[in-house]
Amino acid sequence: MNNNNNNNVTTMPATYDESDFTPPMGVDVLVFVYGSLRAGMGNHGLLSGGVFAGPGTLTPSAGQAFEMLSLGAFPALVATTPDLATTITGEVYRVDASIMRRLDALEGVRPDGTGLYYKQRVALDDGTVVIAYIMKRPQRALPVVKSGDWCAYKRNPNAQISSIAQWARKNSS
Repeated sequence: MNNNNNNNVTTMPATYDESDFTPPMGVDVLVFVYGSLRAGMGNHGLLSGGVFAGPGTLTPSAGQAFEMLSLGAFPALVATTPDLATTITGEVYRVDASIMRRLDALEGVRPDGTGLYYKQRVALDDGTVVIAYIMKRPQRALPVVKSGDWCAYKRNPNAQISSIAQWARKNSS
């Protein structure tokens, strides 16, 4: 799914900054969804009008390492160190500015940086660069979804999470 080979995707201009509330009009971007926006999940309808570009996997590396936390009804990715990170399973969609505004509203992204989530460019295993929604570090311990796959977690949550106490020990600073 490398976006260099996909003629239907308009690449982001060099001046585009993911901290912006929306991409420029007329520019489609690739977004990586890993939780309630995935196919079959409760918020998937917000991607209506977007184009499924394929599955995506985000494996930890020195420059990008994330854990998936369960907030109950939805997950969050949080930045962590590579030794604590999890491979994240998700889907990639090509979306325009209007869809991105819907996603920003769902994720609580605000232009001034005060929202619950922020957007970050990440490189998937196949080299495709996408936008992912990352949660700011939570103020309390939350269960870690060990599998990194929210859909699998929703099918069997007790088999997928680390204990809250274990997470708190790993992430205390």
